[in-house]
Amino acid sequence: MTILDSRNIPRFHDRTGDLRARLKERDPRLWTEDAEVAEAIRNRLGWLDASAFSRAHLGEITAFARAIRAEGFRHVVLLGMGGSSLAPEVLAKCFGAAPGCPDLTVLDSTAPDAVRAAAQQCPPAHTVYLVSSKSGTTAETLAFHDYFRSLVQQQSPGAPGKHFAVITDPGSPLVTQGDTHDFRAVFLNPADIGGRFSALSYFGLVPAAAIGVDVQRLLDSADTVDLSDASADHALEIGIALGELAKQDRNKMTLLPTPGLAPLGGWIEQLVAESTGKCGCGIVPIDGEGDLSPEQYGADRIFVGVGLGADPGLTTQLDMLATRGHPVLHWQLPDRYGLGAEFMRWEIATAAAGATLGVNPFDEPDVNESKARTRTLLHAGLDPHDAGTDLSGPGSSRQISELCAQVAPGDYLSVLAFVPPSTAVVERLQALRAGLARRTGAATSLCLGPRYLHSSGQLHKGGVNQGVFLMLTADPAQDAEVPAAGYSFQQLIMAQALGDLSVLRQRGRRIMHIHLEDAASGIDSLAASVAT
Repeated sequence: MTILDSRNIPRFHDRTGDLRARLKERDPRLWTEDAEVAEAIRNRLGWLDASAFSRAHLGEITAFARAIRAEGFRHVVLLGMGGSSLAPEVLAKCFGAAPGCPDLTVLDSTAPDAVRAAAQQCPPAHTVYLVSSKSGTTAETLAFHDYFRSLVQQQSPGAPGKHFAVITDPGSPLVTQGDTHDFRAVFLNPADIGGRFSALSYFGLVPAAAIGVDVQRLLDSADTVDLSDASADHALEIGIALGELAKQDRNKMTLLPTPGLAPLGGWIEQLVAESTGKCGCGIVPIDGEGDLSPEQYGADRIFVGVGLGADPGLTTQLDMLATRGHPVLHWQLPDRYGLGAEFMRWEIATAAAGATLGVNPFDEPDVNESKARTRTLLHAGLDPHDAGTDLSGPGSSRQISELCAQVAPGDYLSVLAFVPPSTAVVERLQALRAGLARRTGAATSLCLGPRYLHSSGQLHKGGVNQGVFLMLTADPAQDAEVPAAGYSFQQLIMAQALGDLSVLRQRGRRIMHIHLEDAASGIDSLAASVAT
């Protein structure tokens, strides 16, 4: 990693040595003086040794990858959510599948159109499914497993277990599931590695190996950031700076990765948002916002540019921002395998940011409330057709005006989209987001549901009350049943959306819900309303 720029940011060299030593010693007093919380933190620091654990199990990881290639499988579909799915998605999008290796699809949307698309694009007879959940009780992952297991039994009835592998913690229900159904592999991750800190463990590396990523080379890169020496100090300084600037109301961390690293932003977003967004404070990651002119950015920003080799365009952009007085950090990776170091760098930085802000970065105290509301709605027999009125037509201009009027200086505006995350739909959502940014001048984010419930949803509910939210839900082209569950995927995603809606309203957050009869045309209509 080459550090190119650090401007308009106070230096914290005097604090990194002590912080590095205490983090290496796993001192929970960095984050709390409460004995019970300290014990819980001790049981969440296994990520510090994730590289060593994965090296010890490289043979197991690579043998799994070789076997599925030798058996002619063309696709791997990861059934996961939140931290268990985002690092694999980064690696899949940044590397792609090597010649002769299966491709990787990450399914973390319960939108029925997305579930059915995964089944169509990756025929079950030619697919291995990675059932990925730390707890083994993640509702979305279990629903995915039941759906695809049913398809495999129908379309490829001979030895269906060979199409499935599990990544989970020891003792989780998925261990029993894997043994009972004779899954081809059960990977037991260390229980002291939290989901969002799991990139360099089985959760990130098994799917990476499956598509032909050189996992050992990725771990070699990760080991260049080492708490035993000053190689970790850059990560510590990043975290301290982010925390100190957030305390000064520069809490909108705007990520500007070079195009070849664009997927990294989503992983950083979930790590930083869920780890720091609690106790009424937090760092608000702004990922994928698109190009804005320098004068459009407010005084609540800090900019982080991560290059892949030289990127003159990114350098020029950051120069202009620094000249206007914005805090700027800029470094570059030598190649894609620098992602190993980048995962470790951001995990250390996030731990340092939590210590600076005085929050525990290893819990998620406000996530379970939305999950509980979801379960209540499902058990009550939610009718997905009673979601609300489509307000994306002629009357949407008034709705949008009311929403934008609620945005004050220092706020951020987030689109919470419980819609199929197809390329076409996401492009439309980004156009809507860009229009909202121009109209309000606020920092914006696009959060795909239900994915965000396991990441930035913690920030929305537990962080500083600066968020203004536009929640979008939509009717599917066709629903799909969750086998033996008593509900469909449309009922599930609507329960997730409406459950979070009720919690955000209860917390006094400013939110508007619009239900669309058709996602694509409805979003287009809303974007047109924003422009008027």
